[in-house]
Amino acid sequence: MQLQYGFEELGNQFYGFSLGTNSTTSPAGVGSSIPYEVGFIFNKTAPEINLRLASPDKHFYERFGVTRSVDPDGPQADWDSNNFLGLKWHIPGAKGLFINEVGYQTDAAPQQDMTWLRQGVMYNQSHFPDFHGGYADSNYAYYLVGDRQLLQTDSTQPFRGLYINAKADYAPPDRNVYAGDAGLTLYLLGPLDRSYDVVALGYTFDRLSRSFQHVQQANGITATDFSRNYALSYVYRVSRGIYLSNQLSYTVNPIPTPKQAPALTWMSTLSFSY
Repeated sequence: MQLQYGFEELGNQFYGFSLGTNSTTSPAGVGSSIPYEVGFIFNKTAPEINLRLASPDKHFYERFGVTRSVDPDGPQADWDSNNFLGLKWHIPGAKGLFINEVGYQTDAAPQQDMTWLRQGVMYNQSHFPDFHGGYADSNYAYYLVGDRQLLQTDSTQPFRGLYINAKADYAPPDRNVYAGDAGLTLYLLGPLDRSYDVVALGYTFDRLSRSFQHVQQANGITATDFSRNYALSYVYRVSRGIYLSNQLSYTVNPIPTPKQAPALTWMSTLSFSY
């Protein structure tokens, strides 16, 4: 049994946005807008508590968490209502966010490949704008994510090797712009002689809300109903806790509205993780 509480981003405890280990950082991580769209705090802390219960062999687990939702009007509104450190208990319009995750996990070891399967449900008590008019009483999402080690490349460091990640997410389309997604990523932990580097090749398909699309079109604005993203990324470990991430991505329909030409994007990120 593990109990955690304090001020934290609950997304660090659930879903598994990093690939393989906690040492890998975005942009090589698993990409989905839906958990944040439904209420995960992004780049700010909030009061939270979560409880993790594991089976005697520690492979099966159940985890439940509660935190404050992000402001339903978006991250910028949340930032404006909070203080610099993100230590406010209450933000106007932001109510409780509940998440439950059930999973199975085995770590990489000699003669044992890493496996991590998890599925979760999120429920947000906050009122979100409804594309049909007015406000919805709540918001929610489902996710299913799995990682599997396909090949070990170093018997002395069994975490090194080739992995595959697959994921799918859903949120109701009457109150969320991104209503569903599915993705597949191949990634290599410890390429060449770099034990803590990561190289990844990923594909994500996003299904956008048709309700949102119809609202935009009624206002004379073009809108898309899907998006596709192809990404190649490399995470370079500069030193312990410091990572330089570089990603080249090609996106069809890069923004929901107005409709835009495909985008080729390069992004570099320096991350500190301790």
